[in-house]
Amino acid sequence: MTDSSHPTDAARQCDERLGLALELVGMVVWERDLRTDRVQVAARPSAGAAASIPMVEFEDFTAFLAAVLPADREKVAQASAEAVRRGEEFTVEYRILDAEGATRFQRLHGRVIPDAAGTPCRMIGVTLDVTERHQLDTQLRHAQKLEVVGRLAGGIAHDFNNLLTVIGAATQFARETLPSDAPARQEIVDIEAAAKRAGALTQQLLAYSRQQVLRPERLDLNRVVANVERMLRRVLGEDVALVIALAPDLAPVDADVGQLEQVLMNLALNARDAMPNGGTLTLSTENVTLHARAAAAHEGVAAGAYVALRVRDTGVGIDAPAQALIFEPFFTTKAPGEGTGLGLATVDGIVRQSGGVVYVESAPGAGSTFTVLLPQAARGDVAEQPAPTGTITGGRETVLLVEDEAPVRAAVRRMLERGGYRVLAARDAQDALATAEQHAGAIDLVLTDVVMPGVSAGSLIERLRSARPRLRALLMSGYSAHAVAARGTFAEGAALLAKPFGPETLLRHVRDVLDDASRTSSSGRR
Repeated sequence: MTDSSHPTDAARQCDERLGLALELVGMVVWERDLRTDRVQVAARPSAGAAASIPMVEFEDFTAFLAAVLPADREKVAQASAEAVRRGEEFTVEYRILDAEGATRFQRLHGRVIPDAAGTPCRMIGVTLDVTERHQLDTQLRHAQKLEVVGRLAGGIAHDFNNLLTVIGAATQFARETLPSDAPARQEIVDIEAAAKRAGALTQQLLAYSRQQVLRPERLDLNRVVANVERMLRRVLGEDVALVIALAPDLAPVDADVGQLEQVLMNLALNARDAMPNGGTLTLSTENVTLHARAAAAHEGVAAGAYVALRVRDTGVGIDAPAQALIFEPFFTTKAPGEGTGLGLATVDGIVRQSGGVVYVESAPGAGSTFTVLLPQAARGDVAEQPAPTGTITGGRETVLLVEDEAPVRAAVRRMLERGGYRVLAARDAQDALATAEQHAGAIDLVLTDVVMPGVSAGSLIERLRSARPRLRALLMSGYSAHAVAARGTFAEGAALLAKPFGPETLLRHVRDVLDDASRTSSSGRR
């Protein structure tokens, strides 16, 4: 046993134990003399220290508050003064900057100690670092918000996208039948444009809630930037100078090229709007390494190697309160009618669904820099950017169309027949099985809605293939890909076509599925 009979030994051991306890819980003990206003703080000893707890003394409470961020000092001072006046315990939270300049959250808890006459003479308390708790609370609130928006987006997507499919098809058919000088032609064009904007709004909601269908491939981010440069110069206007600074030997990333282009466009348009009198927009790329401490500042991001895309403008800048909300859905600093508040929320959703993070650095009058970090992929073959497709061709094959919504079924049937296909239409799974059984000829493709009464699309395809093993399948749905997968309706080898879609998109997907079947069959025979 340890001999602690000497008072000095006992005191030293007590100090060591208290110091270890403070170190383990990340706590600091402090005392304030209310007569002299001096403050003493028991600084946490370094790990393994065996000496007495070091004390740091401040001349007065104001000097003690100097470490607190200016915006929080008055709050701490008022809480302390009110505790002295009432003679009660108090708790207050505030922020400080650590040695590396990162913001830390502190919780201060204190108790007023009176003298023999009952007059407050001392204040004793502890300070605890609660930064991790704040980060977890922020992540929880964001996850809850994401869930709510996701449910909203998924709930409206199906019915809304069905309606937009019908509207889009009907207006395109009407426009194609009207003479170029017909008075109603412009109205038809306006309806088409409105339907496309409505469809884009739904997709933005799905993107924010990370329910988009992503088709990741190995990409060179420099090529993506180069491919959209011409388009950016058109939309930015003559009063905004575009500067491109691409890093050589940039590592590849795994991402959906179409979604990355959307990210670039949204950030560039946001920058343009921040420079109403013109300015300079700089797009740059580089390889970066994110260390553990830097990664901890971003929710769900691990330390490691990343590719950075920076979009820097010389605009009006963004104040701190707005920066805290900048990626929230429906938040906008623009005038009513000038923005949906979904542009940056969409960027955040796409980037996070791709395994990365986006953040902003800005100050009023100093412009803004948006940084997108995407994980570096292993160097290897990089996908070539596809050349623009030519005329979409139809075919002469037979398609079994299964759709329970009559207006959608009629619109899709008309699109297919205008492409030259023979169409067998069915209102549900049972009707489709009966139609297939009665049809003596070949059925090359089943095009079916995902969610229908009775039998699921996956079960329908399996039953059809039991009699027609080479039958190809294309699913169409107004639900998000997440909802489709959750319903277990993906059949083996089935592709997914998201509603709303127009004739060109439908015919392209149908042709791709059928041509893929032909290539597979040919290679099998070889």
